[in-house]
Amino acid sequence: MSKIRVGLFLSFIFFTASSLRADEGDPIYNVPQIKGINVDGEASDWKDQGFRIEVLSPMDGRIGPSEKFDASVRLAWNNFGLMVWVAVADSTPSSNDTVELGDSVELFVGEAGVPASGTVRYIIAPGGKEARYRIADLRAQYLHRNKPQLKAVSRKTGAGYVVEALIPLKKENRLTFQIVINDVNGQKLSRYAWYPRDDTDVQSRS
Repeated sequence: MSKIRVGLFLSFIFFTASSLRADEGDPIYNVPQIKGINVDGEASDWKDQGFRIEVLSPMDGRIGPSEKFDASVRLAWNNFGLMVWVAVADSTPSSNDTVELGDSVELFVGEAGVPASGTVRYIIAPGGKEARYRIADLRAQYLHRNKPQLKAVSRKTGAGYVVEALIPLKKENRLTFQIVINDVNGQKLSRYAWYPRDDTDVQSRS
């Protein structure tokens, strides 16, 4: 994308989708509204609904075997905000006292048309009914209209772990979104992203 100044985050239509006219060249994705979903770490209420992200790319360009790492994502919205479901297949899920230094899910959410400093970064660790997370508010001072919140649940599975989250948001016509999943094996950190660049929170043009 070339005109949304939140890096290479892919934009999606949120809430009043029909009222938005997209700028030429901006990738826009229509994320559906879903009712009746509880943030409980269970996928049954999602059924086959939601906007699906089936492939995340390794940010170093090295593709490994899917039995060691794989992930799928679903996005939706309700009257409270943005909902995210992440299922990670990881043969060695682990955690760290510093959330982002262990296996973790990072969500970057911003307002379309503002600088990269207008994003909020949510980092969620795997496992535990009450998910461990950290929120980094990267918005410029003038954008600090309200403190970012997060409701998140995570649990380990036989294949790896799942994360389910609700990011409370006021109604916006368009938001920007990027997801990065961190996979730590020993001293090695591998990162997988929807858009495979490690500077999507600072670059303004593709």
